[in-house]
Amino acid sequence: MNSTIVSVTNLTKCFYANHWFWQKPTATTAVNGISFELKQNQILGLLGINGAGKTTTISMLMGVMTPTAGSLSYFGKTLAQNRCTIMQQVTHTSGFTKLIGKLTVKENLIMYGYLYNMKKQAIEQRIAYLAQQFSLDEILQKYAGELSTGQTTRALIARVFIPSPRVILLDEPTAALDPKMATDVRTFISKQQREEGISILFTSHNMDEVTELCHDVLVLERGSIIAHDTPKNLAATIATARVHLVMRNGMEQVIRYAQQHDITHQIAGASIRLDVAEHAIAQLLQGLAQQQADYSNISIEQPSLEDYFLSMAKRGPIS
Repeated sequence: MNSTIVSVTNLTKCFYANHWFWQKPTATTAVNGISFELKQNQILGLLGINGAGKTTTISMLMGVMTPTAGSLSYFGKTLAQNRCTIMQQVTHTSGFTKLIGKLTVKENLIMYGYLYNMKKQAIEQRIAYLAQQFSLDEILQKYAGELSTGQTTRALIARVFIPSPRVILLDEPTAALDPKMATDVRTFISKQQREEGISILFTSHNMDEVTELCHDVLVLERGSIIAHDTPKNLAATIATARVHLVMRNGMEQVIRYAQQHDITHQIAGASIRLDVAEHAIAQLLQGLAQQQADYSNISIEQPSLEDYFLSMAKRGPIS
């Protein structure tokens, strides 16, 4: 069994707002007593709608925000007492991370390596390797302030791999990338995790990306963990499947059948999508046959992690 790399126990963060001096400060709980472990060689997803507590959790894991209560440890050592030594083995990037605009991309990467006590030769070797992986050769000599958003994102993702860390905290790493580069980045992340045994905490609003990369997923809602399972198991909690039909004839009959049986449906040209419970698919097809609906193609789309995420968002905050 993989050993525990990061241990989070009853982690809580409250923010206090002061009013008039005679009033008690009011508290907002951003993270509410969460506990979880990140194992060696694991990619753990951290999901939640905006305001769920993801960024606050990562800030505490980085040691830049002090928990109100609870404990954090890396490699069996408490973060509060060993931050300097621990952070030499941990890297992080997010959509809010910036490069130093007046330095070139290469200078930014070299400086980052020096922060992790790397030798110049080792840094140069890593830059050469990562530049090839992330197509950075054409921008290494550019000033960081001149880069596009996508170029900056590529450089930032490459940067977290410079010191060969044991833990990486990735917050929306591919949000600004085109689909081709996002795919390349996911492939590289997965390869590094397998070959170097890196442990990764990963946040994203791209559910296909989370499904592809993450072994397990934590779901946060109003600062509390409401689910912890594999992407496949979370998706399986949604009972609704999508039946796609390409009609030859009988679209009117299908629409009428859907309306009579209160089936959510969506029409696009000669195609129609019907959302039905998985156990009712056979009944639906039998009913359409009785209506003499003639379709040339049928496909059944099973529930996905995105369906789970959307159902959670529609449900609204827990009370």
